[in-house]
Formats: sequence, C-alpha cells, structure tokens
Amino acid sequence: TEENVVLSWTPMDAKGSLLPEMKLQSTARGQGKPDWISYDSANQSILFDDSEVGADGRYLSGSLSHEATTSMTVFWLGHYAEEAPFASSGTYAYNIGPNHTSHQRDDSGETYIVEQYNGTTYKGDSIQGFDGIPTVWSTVVNGSSHQFYANGINLNMQGDPTYSIPADTSLVVGAYSGSGYDFVGSMRELLIFDVALGDEDRMLVESYLANLIAPTQPEESLRLSHTDDGLLLEIPSQHILAQSSNLHDWTVVPYHYRSRTLEVSPTENRLFFKSQETFQTLPSGVVLFTRVASDTFREVQLHLDTGELYFIGEKSHGFDLYTSSGNHLWWCYMNTTSKGSGLLEYVMEHQGQAATDKESAIEAGWHTYTADKYRFLKLEPLEGQKTFVNQEGPQQAGQTDTTRAYSEDYRTIDHETLFFTLYQNSQNGHIYLGAGGDSVERQAGIIPPGDGTPEKDNGLRADIAFRATIELTEEQKMELLHQFLPQAAIHGPEAVAYEYQHPPGL
Repeated sequence: TEENVVLSWTPMDAKGSLLPEMKLQSTARGQGKPDWISYDSANQSILFDDSEVGADGRYLSGSLSHEATTSMTVFWLGHYAEEAPFASSGTYAYNIGPNHTSHQRDDSGETYIVEQYNGTTYKGDSIQGFDGIPTVWSTVVNGSSHQFYANGINLNMQGDPTYSIPADTSLVVGAYSGSGYDFVGSMRELLIFDVALGDEDRMLVESYLANLIAPTQPEESLRLSHTDDGLLLEIPSQHILAQSSNLHDWTVVPYHYRSRTLEVSPTENRLFFKSQETFQTLPSGVVLFTRVASDTFREVQLHLDTGELYFIGEKSHGFDLYTSSGNHLWWCYMNTTSKGSGLLEYVMEHQGQAATDKESAIEAGWHTYTADKYRFLKLEPLEGQKTFVNQEGPQQAGQTDTTRAYSEDYRTIDHETLFFTLYQNSQNGHIYLGAGGDSVERQAGIIPPGDGTPEKDNGLRADIAFRATIELTEEQKMELLHQFLPQAAIHGPEAVAYEYQHPPGL
C-alpha cells in the first residue's frame, strides 16, 4: 500500500510463505483512480469503491500458478455493498479464467441473486439479505457440478455446468475483467484450492474464516413505520409475509421484494402481519410465478390453494410435425432461451397425474416416449385460446408465403377435442409444447401442409393460453412455498395470449 491506497496484493501458501509470482497488481480501466481500491486497517479488509457509472474502473489483476484442473474451491470473506453502479448488470467479486469460475451479484426480479459465469450464466438464490454484512462465501466446482454457500447456507446454484480450468489461469479481483462490472464492497480473505473440498473440509475452512470476524446474520425483525401516506412495513429479506384479521387464518401477501416493503393503508383496521422464512402450515392465497422463453416469453402461474396452473404466452405460435420412429405429433420449444426458476420443472416431476398424463400422451402421438426421462403435463385450452391450420402449401417447399401468422393463410379449428401437452426431456432440460397429430387431423380434416417440407413447419399455429389442475401433496406445497417467493396473481380463466410480432419463419 501507499498510505491506504492498495497497489498490489501478494498471496501466501498454506505455510505462510509469500508467492510473488502470483502478485495481483492494481490495474486501471480507463481513468480509474488508484484510491478506488483502499485498505481498511481497522477491519483488515480491502475496500472496492468504484462509485462511477462509466468507462473508468479499478481492479486487481494477476495469474494463478497451478496445474490444469476440473475442480476448484474458492472462499472469500467480505460483503457486497447494497448500492453499486453496475448492480443491474452484475458485479463481480472475483473472476478466474476469465470465464472459468466467478462470484457475482446480479439483479433478478425484485431481488439480487448470486450468479456464476463460466461462459454460461448460472443463477442461485437471493443474497440481498447479506448486503453490507461480512459474510463467508464458498464455491466448490467439480467437473459437472457446482455448489455455492453463504455462511454455510447452500445457495442452490442451478444448471448442469462443465468445468475445465487450464493451468496458470488468470485471476481478477474486483471486476469481471478490463471490461468492467466492478465490485463494490470489501474483501478480507480470498482462499483458493485447486481441488474440490468435501463438506467436512469446506466447513472447517468456513469456521476458520467465521472466527476472524463473526458474520452477522440479516436483520430478522418486521418493522412498521409512519409515512405521509400511511404506514410502511419493512420485511426481512427472503421472508414470506402473511396477514390475518383473527390471528388464526393467515393469507400470504406479496410485497415489493427488491425494496422489501409494503405500503399499508391506515384504514385497514385490525389487520395483523407476520413475516417468517418458514411456515408449519400452508397459508392461503399462495401464488407462485415464473417465466420461460424461446424467442419470446411464456408465464407460468401456480395457485397452491386450488392447484390451478396457467400457462400463458404469445398468439399464433407455430408448430412443426414430427413423425419419426412412428410418432405423430406437432411440437415446438418453450424454454431454450430461459428456463425460469425451476418451478415448472418441479411441477412436471411431482404432479400427481404425471403417470396418467404420460399414458395419454403416448396414446395421442408420443408413441416412443416411454423412457423415464420424458415427463408430461396435459393442458386444457382456455376459453379465449384459438388454434389455426393453414390451407395450402407453397409452390416450392420451404417457402413461407403460405404460413404467415395472423393472415388468411389460416383458418380456425375447434380446440375442444385437441390434445395439448407440455413435455420435458429431463436429461437436457428442454420443455416443449405439443399437440397430438391424430387429434389435429380429425378436427382439421387434413394434414396441414405448412411450408411443404416433411416437417410441415407452421402448418399448425396456436395461441399459448392453457390451464391445468395440479395435484400436489401438502409436503410438496410447503416445499414450493419455501423455495419460491409468493407473487400476485395476474392470470385467470379469462386470460388470453398476448400480441406478438413473429420473426420471419416463426
């Protein structure tokens, strides 16, 4: 350091010997000021304080010295600041590689979550409750798996990664790279092992770091304050809020999860509120929500009270015909761009009618989809859902002039007797929407010609506006309640698909 400005950071090995070949140098991005990285002697921590939104930044940069590996364990003791200029794009505490393993705080919906980027972005739980609080962060990557922890709490990092870390890879602390995404916060310790530690060893290291400065858990109290407009509830991070008029029957209340607040009208007399991370019995009114996407988005809304599930997307989505290996069905992708939170996958795996829905689908056209990896969720069209078939093929196969969405190329067919289902290949994570081939042809009176190719691209179009009734056990409902924050319902029986300008060929 020079006064309190950090010029470099030299690591030590397990015996306390300095490793100058791995020294990290303070590096400017643009006109990043040296004092944006400083040393806090009172807390023995390095402070990162790039408060500028722009092209300037400051980070520590160097290289590790190790053999090529598929495994690594990384610990750091410190915190992310509550406010950061690149919070909505992601702020990196460190990045190894780059793009081999990293630790990142990024926005997601109404909160901030932990993310990992190794060429693919993987998402975990909310970590907003740890903002500004010294925390022990742990990451274990091992070939095709990864686990992220905060103070020993599993952050449920999603995805099926592949890790291959070359020898002597680079290390950036305080940013993604020279391109930015600067870290704002503090870091006291950074420990790197070129192996995947087991749980027992990991917890020993976490305990050592925790003893350096005992991590404080997030504030757990529900607070009420007066505002000019009434009352304001402040709710602890990741807590579920419920209200009651009699202290016996409790109803879940969605709130603004990013600000963790709820405005309460002073006219709402005799309402009691409580917030907690776990419930022993299921409160009423729980609605869960996620989005998946391929080209555009689809919304999944599940009511735990009734089991009602709504699947709502765009109008006039195009399907292709699949007849290989004796199958006879129309299909399309639903989640190749975004797989959402995992709510839909959980429902498809655990819903009580899974076996019956699979038998129905096999009979309806999915004749060879008998393997355990295939899961089905039969859907029922909502009243406002419309289904279309085209009338003529193009003069030359593959042309799209007879499959234009919203045009006279199509006529509407009755959806009442059509077989629709969501289906999933659990090995690759893809979820598809399909229609039974026989049911379409019986209703249409023809095999829709689509674009004239064997796949008859876009021969069938359908509004994505469906419902299903999900059977779950009370235990499974409680598991979902504690895994996903409740939301306000936005869809119901009257829901319709949204307007969408289809790209050419879709």
